[in-house]
Amino acid sequence: MSVSTNIKKIHLLGFLKGDLFPGKLIEDLKKIKVKNALILGIGGFRRVVIGYFNQEKGYEKIELSVSENEAIEVSSLVGSVIFRDDERYSIHIHVTLGLKTGDNSYASYAGHLIEGVVHPLLEIFLIEVDDINHSILKRIWPHRYK
Repeated sequence: MSVSTNIKKIHLLGFLKGDLFPGKLIEDLKKIKVKNALILGIGGFRRVVIGYFNQEKGYEKIELSVSENEAIEVSSLVGSVIFRDDERYSIHIHVTLGLKTGDNSYASYAGHLIEGVVHPLLEIFLIEVDDINHSILKRIWPHRYK
């Protein structure tokens, strides 16, 4: 089962130190009147909460944070935005993160992005797509409409 759409426009968004993501993203989506899009990004966070989905418990959350002089590297941010037929945004983003650990080595983390505080910046490519047929999408991705 699938649904097709076309690329409408590509928006380049910049988020600065201290911006709360994805809250600021939702503000920007409303300002530029984007309803449905793919999201690609790179940059950094000072604090970030990611989740791992557990079928029985929902998301198990992990919070990562670093000092003001460091950053959690966002090596990959990918996801989608859907403006649902009940006029709410459904944002689904996954990230791959890297950070320096206490023993001067590095660790990688990946998961569902719940929220992050941008540091020092976040570069986003927002690939806007045409309207989507929600009746079909509800059958393909029912979890996005709960």
